[in-house]
Amino acid sequence: MGVEERRKSESERLKRLAERVEEEFEKRDEERLIIFAEVLARAEETKYLTIPGLGRLPYKELTLADFAEIQAVRRKDETGVETAKLMLYKMWSKADPTVTLEGIEKLPLSLITEIMAKIAPKVTSPLRRGSEGSPEAT
Repeated sequence: MGVEERRKSESERLKRLAERVEEEFEKRDEERLIIFAEVLARAEETKYLTIPGLGRLPYKELTLADFAEIQAVRRKDETGVETAKLMLYKMWSKADPTVTLEGIEKLPLSLITEIMAKIAPKVTSPLRRGSEGSPEAT
């Protein structure tokens, strides 16, 4: 058996192994009982975005209450600026209490744009009816 054949054989073996492992994890997930307290604890975990040249930005996911507040602002916000500002504030300030709305207003637009480009895809809502990937709900 040549080198290429051995590589192909090993690659196929590893692919089958990965598929079996994935199937086992899926089976475990299907059998696992969801405990509300565990889900809530996970929802409150701090996550991080990497911002080149700055480091890691801590944030926490939006809650349904946050979503309702952001939607109320969005309905009156013709430019989307206030909506974006509130969304960023809510997510960032939960993980870093030194973050303020006034402080966010003082950040360079280029930095805000970079942060929003990374954080917006992480905003998901079961209430979304707009285009796929849009953080808006209508």
